[in-house]
Amino acid sequence: MDLRPVLLPPPVSMARVEELSREIERIEILFYGADRRAAEEAVAAFAEQIVDVAPAHRSIAL
Repeated sequence: MDLRPVLLPPPVSMARVEELSREIERIEILFYGADRRAAEEAVAAFAEQIVDVAPAHRSIAL
């Protein structure tokens, strides 16, 4: 396993972790509720937000 610091994601504030957690919980409620389309749209928006925040990590192969 390669543990070079350059491959680690940037640090994330606790406020950001809480924000992401709330958004995931909101998507979960939509997903298990009757509004499947809203859930799919929320997942797509969430994914765009994550990619926009960490563009440097897009090219890292797992």
